[in-house]
Amino acid sequence: FVTECMAVWQDCGVPSTHLATNRWLLEHGSDNSQVTFARQVNSTIAPPVYLADDAVIEDSVVGPYAVVQRGCRVLGSQLRDTILMADSVVHDSQLHDSLIGERVEVKGYRGSLNIGDDCQAVK
Repeated sequence: FVTECMAVWQDCGVPSTHLATNRWLLEHGSDNSQVTFARQVNSTIAPPVYLADDAVIEDSVVGPYAVVQRGCRVLGSQLRDTILMADSVVHDSQLHDSLIGERVEVKGYRGSLNIGDDCQAVK
């Protein structure tokens, strides 16, 4: 067992600090906007962002400070300061300062949203 000194400690205990940590990570090496293989159709990517290689972004604006994990689809939407966990779909929405769990469907939502796994937010 060995301890190691850390240059930075980032708290992730509540949504606001989780998003602040995400911003810090994207600013310090996790931005992959220039190298991702994510499918981007008629969309704007505003770095820094992290896009999984199998993500699909269509008719959308993603970033800054957005994470779109594996298997996600973003359709006709805007994501800013948002973490979209695996296998989720966002369409016709404008999300900011949001944490979206795995296997979630968000449709027609505008604003900040924190939603857990296997849920829907459909308006």
